[in-house]
Amino acid sequence: MTGRVADWDAIPHARRNRWQRIAASTHGIVTPGNLVSFISIIIAIGGFVLLYQDKLLAGFIGVTLGRIFDVLDGYAAHYTGTKSSVGELVDAGMDKIVMLVAFLVFAATGLVPFWPLVLLGIQQLVAAMLGGYARLKHLHLHPSRMGKYAAVVQWAALLMYVLFAIIGDVPGMLVSVLHGVFIVSIIAGYAATYGYVVFVYRASRS
Repeated sequence: MTGRVADWDAIPHARRNRWQRIAASTHGIVTPGNLVSFISIIIAIGGFVLLYQDKLLAGFIGVTLGRIFDVLDGYAAHYTGTKSSVGELVDAGMDKIVMLVAFLVFAATGLVPFWPLVLLGIQQLVAAMLGGYARLKHLHLHPSRMGKYAAVVQWAALLMYVLFAIIGDVPGMLVSVLHGVFIVSIIAGYAATYGYVVFVYRASRS
């Protein structure tokens, strides 16, 4: 998590590394983390295009690689000392874009059960609106641990649906387990969103 102050703000200019100097001169826009985030969204969207074209294996690989790069952006920011609220905003924004594309593709292809997908879409929409409201009110809304875990399991479940479609003949019991895991992850996402609502409400009144 980052605070209101960027990593490089507390470091004298002469002691900043090359990436911190670039980040400072570009107001936190040009950083390794943001670069990795940009690469992740390009790869993931390319994967979703392939899924939409019914190229399931190639699409599965593309989306999986995109999600892996999305995890790596935080490490890139950490190890180069370039974490900031701007990077956090870029990462969150790109995550929402990828999730929107995922929702549209999965709804169009039928790879994921429709009603759980709708519930996930609503939760993501509420979280996005809440994040936008928090930024308007100059509140720092950080992802909670439950929110992060829920997102990881949600993406794992979505990718498993694609993998099951690739395999074809999957035992019904495994499909039922996957449905259960997906629904539980969505419930956890709503619980995390409720926590964000409480935080924003209390912060707005203080």
